[in-house]
Amino acid sequence: MLLANRFAPITFQVGFIRADLQQVAEQYVRWQHIILKTVTQEPAIGTLESKLEKILPVDEDGQRILLTATQSDWVAVFDNRAKGGTSDGIVGVVSERLATPGLVVCDIPNTFRKSNPPGFRGVWGATAISAYGKANSGVWGFTRAVSVRNDVSGWRFHQMGTPWEFEDLERYHAKIIRQRLDSTLLATYCEKLGIRLFDESFYEGPGLALRSKFPMVPGAKTYDLAELQKQIRVNTTG
Repeated sequence: MLLANRFAPITFQVGFIRADLQQVAEQYVRWQHIILKTVTQEPAIGTLESKLEKILPVDEDGQRILLTATQSDWVAVFDNRAKGGTSDGIVGVVSERLATPGLVVCDIPNTFRKSNPPGFRGVWGATAISAYGKANSGVWGFTRAVSVRNDVSGWRFHQMGTPWEFEDLERYHAKIIRQRLDSTLLATYCEKLGIRLFDESFYEGPGLALRSKFPMVPGAKTYDLAELQKQIRVNTTG
């Protein structure tokens, strides 16, 4: 869990783009202007925690995003969407525009229970990694995806594209589906790609907090982070 889920659901999903911070920000702003949105931005410095505070409160549309340099050649992407992130769209579009690799990973604890009271049912669990690149292999140059996800029909495993040479393909045959890709294996895959996913210090470096919205349209409904965490029943105590 990144930051012990203290910023969940913001940290449920993280995007990565292999490029310079300013390049990523410039392409993101250009894209938002194309779809008729205005964008404001301000520097985000300090710890990852202090940077994430810049994109609070969470909202329905993911209007605020954080772009931060890392201790590698990847720029990390976080957004404030209340349902857990839309960084896949950002990574797909921007990485395609820059003709550079992109990656989206998610690690969501399964807290959904029918027995939980209405409005506090929790969230469906998922662990996933998706890669985008220069190849003409579908939307945004999609190249590879591996995931396990829970929904009304139970846990399911899915994979597409050509496996990386470091993947543990034997794990994908585990009898218990949710064990085919867990948090530990996800972190291992990310490390092979130069990303220390759950290490807060990895995200040290300059950052930018951006807000994108349609002019003359009221802002999306916002939520208090602590109250939302109660509703989705996420443990933030580590």
